[in-house]
Amino acid sequence: MAVSAQAIQSPPAVWLRGNRRLMAAGVVMALPVVAACVLVIVWRPVVGTIVAAPVVLLVAAALWHVQRPRIAYERGHVLLRVRFGAAVRVPVRLVECFLVVNAPGALGKRRRHVPTTSIVVRIDERAEEWARVETDRRLAVWCGSQVTLLGTWCEPIDLDLVRRLNRYLTLANQEEGKAA
Repeated sequence: MAVSAQAIQSPPAVWLRGNRRLMAAGVVMALPVVAACVLVIVWRPVVGTIVAAPVVLLVAAALWHVQRPRIAYERGHVLLRVRFGAAVRVPVRLVECFLVVNAPGALGKRRRHVPTTSIVVRIDERAEEWARVETDRRLAVWCGSQVTLLGTWCEPIDLDLVRRLNRYLTLANQEEGKAA
């Protein structure tokens, strides 16, 4: 369901979701492993629990990470998930715009570089403290004033999505201007 730009009065909390197709594939691939763990627990409860606990925790952690939004907004900050753990909180006034690009995405064990549609977050060049931020290169690349969020880990990216992100950014900056 498309929402017109005029209908949006304030920026939503979630701007860019994770790749739900990837999450669904992960659930499907995890089902046999979880089923095997349950069988081992039934067959040998102590050994099964010792074996199953780390497997279940790893599957749960992976699914939890994939379902988290890649870009979000919270009280004057754009939250960028560019690494595992906490999001990087960039002041919204420093984010200039969002762009769509084709970037190489590393897939598989051999890290084949397959072109993927990605999002670039442009940060004010004058904010030198934001020129280098550590990322997980499988998720994003941070180079100077540009942060490339690899599309492999995001919801499908197109021009409409980028327009929506830029509209959210405008609304967030307007909201910040009113608060100041």
